[in-house]
Amino acid sequence: MTTADLNGKTALVTGGAKGIGRACCLRLAAAGANVAINYLTSETAAEETASLVEAQGTKATIIKADVSKADQVEHLVHTVKSTLGPVDLLINNAGIFDYVDHRATTHEQWQRTMDF
Repeated sequence: MTTADLNGKTALVTGGAKGIGRACCLRLAAAGANVAINYLTSETAAEETASLVEAQGTKATIIKADVSKADQVEHLVHTVKSTLGPVDLLINNAGIFDYVDHRATTHEQWQRTMDF
């Protein structure tokens, strides 16, 4: 992929504030995409990711939304469209995981993880 491959495109990365999501945001920006960074709990990390994206010469916006809630997803997409344009690329990275010994995981914990 060359730097010009995604010029003018808008990417939305759920769970984009840190970890794998941040890496996705940075790679997309390096390829020329403007990046919408979705987060739920890590506003400071999302702001840091946005700064790193913008340092590569592309636009970034951060949007807090719980992607397990339909109304918040609608708000998320509307905000992306109004700030960066229509979503061309979607990275579904958001997720949850209860850090417990796998032998102690309850059915409810497993279902919550799968439903998110």
